[in-house]
Amino acid sequence: MIRKIYVVMLLLAASSVAFSLEAPSLVINGVHTNQDILGGIPLPTGADIMLLVPVDAGHRTRARFRIDGSYGSRMILRNAADMQPLAAPSEVDDVNRFMWPNFLVEAGLWHQVASGTRSAKEHSLNGANVWVFGATRLKYEKNSTSFPAVLFSDAQELLSASFIGGVAWDSVRWLEPRIKTGLYAEISAEGSPAILNFIGGADYGRINMNMSAYVPLLGGPSAPRTRTEFLTAYLACHVEADYAFGNHIPLWTLTSYGGSLGRRGLGDMVRGAQSWGYEAPLKGYASAELRIAGPLLSRSSALYPLGYFFVDSGIYRDVPGVADSVNNGVLSSIGGGLALSILNFAYAGLYGGYRFDPGDPLAAIYYGQPAAPFMGFAFTMQY
Repeated sequence: MIRKIYVVMLLLAASSVAFSLEAPSLVINGVHTNQDILGGIPLPTGADIMLLVPVDAGHRTRARFRIDGSYGSRMILRNAADMQPLAAPSEVDDVNRFMWPNFLVEAGLWHQVASGTRSAKEHSLNGANVWVFGATRLKYEKNSTSFPAVLFSDAQELLSASFIGGVAWDSVRWLEPRIKTGLYAEISAEGSPAILNFIGGADYGRINMNMSAYVPLLGGPSAPRTRTEFLTAYLACHVEADYAFGNHIPLWTLTSYGGSLGRRGLGDMVRGAQSWGYEAPLKGYASAELRIAGPLLSRSSALYPLGYFFVDSGIYRDVPGVADSVNNGVLSSIGGGLALSILNFAYAGLYGGYRFDPGDPLAAIYYGQPAAPFMGFAFTMQY
């Protein structure tokens, strides 16, 4: 069965490339890191890479092939005996904290149903465009080899296929190397029926809605040539809601956000919170950032310093396998960071802030205190 899936994906790739009218374009969506290899230093160990292949003269339809994989580290913060939440182990123990080889292979189509003003040379998914999309995915994870597959059927291993479809509006673009503007909004549905489960017992559906908005505040092409042109600023906002349902919802689905690209878990998105442990079928997230960019350090590329201030907040509902008193909550943080922007793709730097507890009953278990300062290192922006 697995060989048949790979054969189908290869045939799709071959047929799309054969009928394409223009060379494919390669997009790197992000880089994954592992902090358990070099004692807390986030070492890049994977990437999310996408190939876009136009299949018509007007570039209204594109085949999309994506590989997202890494040698990461993750945790299942549950007591192996009674499945109750527990604090993170200080080091890898191969039960609750373990190395995590994982990959996702995707093949699908994006079709443009409406478009705004765009240049003849613009062939990316930018511009004021409305898209419908559909894809099939194959997901593999090697999880904890010692954790019992009682509450989570994929606790040890997962191999399953799913289908996703949705609609997206995208008007995001760069006014100049340091100012982003526009709106991206998407709604999607994903399903993985039991017949497409090979290892781990996946049988679920999920609905995701997300939106990112970027509003210029200072600088840009029309700004007067004054001292302010050495500084630019824009407001970045993101909101997201995710709901999963079914007989066997994988642990990763409960933890992460869905959508055409997907995002990390609630604890990762709310900076300063526990990365793992918030496995919930219903979760939401909202964030606002003020991003202030300094002067370009190189005229030939987008290399510049960046400072930002942020407010993050998230909500989770119906964590499985725990008492009603701790299965719903709200977590928040506030802070800022400094980074070096490299081609508006990598944002290497430090961030810090204060995590506060407006109502997170899991905080007493994960942190031992409801609120505390935090610091961290980042390679990319949150959104």
